[in-house]
Amino acid sequence: MAHVVVSSTRNLQQEIQAGPHRFFADEPVEAGGEGTGPDPYSLLLSALGA
Repeated sequence: MAHVVVSSTRNLQQEIQAGPHRFFADEPVEAGGEGTGPDPYSLLLSALGA
């Protein structure tokens, strides 16, 4: 079973650790985020397509 940890880092940014992989999710600047990673909806669509 996969082990995933999601932590709030700053503003609307989330750090995601999935097994040995680490990446960030964030909202775009125009939505109040910093645009440092894909938004959660894009991550969901990516997961469905994987």
